[in-house]
Amino acid sequence: QLSQNLSQNLVPNAKPLGLGQIRPKASLYVELNAGASQSLITPSESVSKSIGGGVGVESYLGNFNLTTGLNFKASFHDDLFLTRTGKVYGFGSNIGTNEYDVQKIYSIEMPISLGYNFGRHNLNLGVRPSLIIGAQTQFQAFEDEQLLRTSQINGLIEEEINGENVRALMRFGVKPTLGYSYRINNWTIGANVG
Repeated sequence: QLSQNLSQNLVPNAKPLGLGQIRPKASLYVELNAGASQSLITPSESVSKSIGGGVGVESYLGNFNLTTGLNFKASFHDDLFLTRTGKVYGFGSNIGTNEYDVQKIYSIEMPISLGYNFGRHNLNLGVRPSLIIGAQTQFQAFEDEQLLRTSQINGLIEEEINGENVRALMRFGVKPTLGYSYRINNWTIGANVG
């Protein structure tokens, strides 16, 4: 028995005893998630909510695991307002104001994490790059404080200011994550903070 344990420990990439029975070398997963976070702007007392899901691959090397995936996320906001004001020249001048209320943001995320397993427990560190692919925004245009028109914009907001295109939202982002999960047979439940 002792020689069998020693020879298994000397084999490169061998799984520790016990993990080999419940974990393959790599596995596909489906992820469903929901979350809450502080507002994207400060100061604010609002909370942003999100839902999403995705697929990925989890690979094992001894007690370590590498997780990569591709997720879709929809986030909901109550306080993302952008106001642009300028003078409109014609016969005289008027003050023109455009107001944007970003209500939903749609993004794709690529979570990457490295974890360490001890028994059924897993601690992991990672990064979560993201790309905004769309938004739903309520738009209002005013001239001298009189409402001219209102509409809903589905897509990314761009305006030309002084001959330059300006985006209201940063398209690319990355956030660090710290997570814990617990394996129950073929299911894993856990939480990540980012």
